[in-house]
Amino acid sequence: MEGEEKKEEKVQLEIEPKTGISFPVKLDDGKQLNAVGLRKKSMLGIGLKIYSFGRVLPKLDSARPFSK
Repeated sequence: MEGEEKKEEKVQLEIEPKTGISFPVKLDDGKQLNAVGLRKKSMLGIGLKIYSFGRVLPKLDSARPFSK
């Protein structure tokens, strides 16, 4: 739309060190990256990097206790 400026924010990225794949630290809906990892598989003595992944969780409110 005309007259509206698109607000661009610099997104922080976390890089999975073994693959170099980057993941955003915070998503638009408020969820935050909790961990990154790599799935490896070995076949016939050859180590294959299958995929890299990121785990996101909702931002925890420190005033709210964990539910059981």
